[in-house]
Amino acid sequence: MATKKKKIKSVKPKATQPRRPKGSGSRPELRLKTSEKASGKRKLTTVSDGHCFWLHNGPALTNLKDLSGAFSKMTNDQFIYHANKTKNDFASWVEFVLLDPECGSNLKKCNNKASARACTLKALKKYH
Repeated sequence: MATKKKKIKSVKPKATQPRRPKGSGSRPELRLKTSEKASGKRKLTTVSDGHCFWLHNGPALTNLKDLSGAFSKMTNDQFIYHANKTKNDFASWVEFVLLDPECGSNLKKCNNKASARACTLKALKKYH
């Protein structure tokens, strides 16, 4: 009985990516610069079209300042469409897209436009 020899393919080693310095974390864009740490203020995050918040029957919002202004202009129906007992689209967008978990958490507790606007205005004080 003849046995067949299997051909072994040579595997090239994978190209290694440069390593990040220790403590840089998985999201380098979230690290604050030294001047930002000293002043305690961050740069306001503005997102592109692909990540903007589309208000129901309204405009697209690109940052926290836009959202704060929209609370004073939107109807109660628009607010309830995005924030009700089962969901809060505003809080999710602020937390995961604008990367402000503190403001997102506070927005989850807001049950009307006025309190949501007050929450965003308070959060805007930590930006420049």
